[in-house]
Amino acid sequence: MANETAKTWLITGVSRGIGAEVAARALARGDRVAGTVRKATNLSTMMLAERIAVEIQ
Repeated sequence: MANETAKTWLITGVSRGIGAEVAARALARGDRVAGTVRKATNLSTMMLAERIAVEIQ
């Protein structure tokens, strides 16, 4: 069953700092996060249900 109160967040800079903290808190409350990072190698091991990496040059 889908969480009908879940929100979807678009967060830039989820690999560290404020972006990482906001993403972690949103995920902890059951929301969905679409996050961006400059380098995929900087992506932390967040508890993500799905992860799709798209490199843009």
